[in-house]
Amino acid sequence: MELCACPLCGSTRHYALPVADKLYGRCLDCALVFMAPVHRLDDETEKRVYDGHQNEVDDPGYRTFLMRAFGQVLAQIPAPASGRDFGCGPGPALLAMGRESGYQMAGYDKFYADQPALLTRQYDFITSTEVIEHLAEP
Repeated sequence: MELCACPLCGSTRHYALPVADKLYGRCLDCALVFMAPVHRLDDETEKRVYDGHQNEVDDPGYRTFLMRAFGQVLAQIPAPASGRDFGCGPGPALLAMGRESGYQMAGYDKFYADQPALLTRQYDFITSTEVIEHLAEP
């Protein structure tokens, strides 16, 4: 089994990190930890995993968790401003929290809100929680 070049910086300088039955690499140039391509989930399997998540818009515990990220937006970018939640998922709680706080929000998710035109617009801020670690080519 072989690792590819680092999907973030393209470096081929990395070392292998075998974990259980999967192989990861750690880039010696940018420090990204990435999974060997052979172990990545296909889109159908990945969506099936996401469909099992219980991230409800009105769940107070989930909102508290998201506030760790969204609190930074509130502290640094006054409303009204425009924002996009990249990877909003099936229960777009950050969209709701943003709108409730006076922001104009748009959500993008390759499985639940696939609107590529949103990726070409400019925003005052972009949020992305529980997503980046799942991108094979960030």
